[in-house]
Amino acid sequence: MDISNLYNINNGGTLDLSSFTNLEEFYMRGGTIEGADYEIVILDDNPNLNIIDVKVNDLLKILHLKGGDLSIINLLIEVGSDEYREIDPLCIEVTNPNQAENQQGTYSYWTTIGMTGMYYYSQTCTLSSEAFNVIDVQLFPNPTAEHFQLKTTEEIKEIKVYSLNGK
Repeated sequence: MDISNLYNINNGGTLDLSSFTNLEEFYMRGGTIEGADYEIVILDDNPNLNIIDVKVNDLLKILHLKGGDLSIINLLIEVGSDEYREIDPLCIEVTNPNQAENQQGTYSYWTTIGMTGMYYYSQTCTLSSEAFNVIDVQLFPNPTAEHFQLKTTEEIKEIKVYSLNGK
């Protein structure tokens, strides 16, 4: 199957295979298929899926099964790594992570193979970063009713101001 046209660079490296409802097996090595790098693989709405075999590294972060996971029976998920260093674990997004972790309900027919810490189940997987650029900013007067000033040594490209109500 040619999937080279499924890569959406504007969607942050997402591979969406949810429309392939007859997909039975999915193999991925290192977050790369057809020369494209993927952070997220979407495999929901694939009721015939019975094998997922992924080798994770720093690229692949999320395996999205939520929504279609309740109709998948006898699924084998194998999560491995060819890396010899610490990598972020793969987040497997499912409808009920507690049942998946404890192999209960629909998930009692699933088998997940992988070293401890290589994967985890979640209802909402998100991409995040542990490292942020910290800059020194001063805002005054604080509190303010209408106008305020910012003081920083960094270039300010954009400012968004929200009320406590989020507006």
